Amino acid sequence: MTPIELRQTYQALFNTDDGVLILEDLRTRFHGDQPTFSSDALEMAYFEGQRSVVLIIQNMMKDLDHNIVEMMNDV
Repeated sequence: MTPIELRQTYQALFNTDDGVLILEDLRTRFHGDQPTFSSDALEMAYFEGQRSVVLIIQNMMKDLDHNIVEMMNDV
């Protein structure tokens, strides 16, 4: 699967009514809308690990610039 196909798969999944609800739940549960802070470095690393998954999904939902898509197809 190419990176573009993978992005399209994320979009197909999370652009459904259920996908929108699930992504919103993930954002809420795993600090998707705000950075985490803890005085305990291990706890903060744990929270940031959770948050990074939500940020990856959100990034995959964004449409790519047409020029970027062409460059990825040329690779």
